This record gives sequence, structure tokens and C-alpha cells, in this order.
Amino acid sequence: MVSEAWSELRYKHEGTRVLNRSMRKFKFIDHTADMGILVYGETLSLLFQHAAEGLLHIITDPERIREKESREISVRANGLEELLVNWLNELLYLFESGGFLFRRFEILDLGDSFIEAVAFGEIYDEGHHPILRTIKATTYHLLHVTRGKAGWEAQVIFDL
Repeated sequence: MVSEAWSELRYKHEGTRVLNRSMRKFKFIDHTADMGILVYGETLSLLFQHAAEGLLHIITDPERIREKESREISVRANGLEELLVNWLNELLYLFESGGFLFRRFEILDLGDSFIEAVAFGEIYDEGHHPILRTIKATTYHLLHVTRGKAGWEAQVIFDL
């Protein structure tokens, strides 16, 4: 089963999702005991930004996160696929180690082997931020990052 997520993904009280089809950013992929996303971006920066947003939508309702703080993030890798995995795992680490939930990302610089960004959000509050799923890690299983006529596409599977 695949459920689509678009630029204005919203959650109702029952947890169902309303989709605004103005611009596709990512869609969810059910994968055995794991979960994945297909990510889209006109540019590589947008691809990385949308991948982070997809990760966030798996964890919690981003509409409940306020932009109270920011974190500078610098990640290195030996190629785009590894960079995407390291980027998403760094965001997971910031949440797991310090409780930082992010809402928005600003990509400052991005190359084939590095990303410099700022993530905006706030510290997790159990009474304010529902945890929808717990992600253990971003995996290399079925991972791909490709460039096509319409821009960039990636597939990422998360270990739940």
C-alpha cells in the first residue's frame, strides 16, 4: 500500500491525511516491518529537504512543531546515496539524543559528498508532540538517488 504526501500534508483528529496535490514532495512506501519514502525534488537541495520532511511526517505531526530553535548540521559522505542516509540519520540522532524535532530546513551548501544546513524546530514535549512511529535508522536497503528529466528522485527505507 502506498499513501501519497504532498506539500500541504495535514493530519485530522482521527489521524487521516488530507492531501493538497499542488506539488508532490514525497510518498510513503510500506515495506514489510519497515517504512519507506519516495522523494522528489526539482533540485538536489529540494530532494534533501523533502527527504527530511518525509522522515518528520513518519515520526510526528509537523504542524505541532514550532520554530523556536535552530541547529546547524554538517554531514560528509563518499557519494550522494551515502550522503542522504547520513543526513537523515543525523536528523534522527538529533531527535534521539537531544529531543530536537525539526519543522523546516535551510540547505546552505550541498555537493556530492557534503551538506551544510540549518534545521529549525523545538525540543520534544510529550504533551504537545504525538510520536506516530519510532524510527531506528535509515537503511541502505533499496536505496537510490537519481536525476531525471523532471528533477531528482530518491527512495529511502527506514528501519522501524
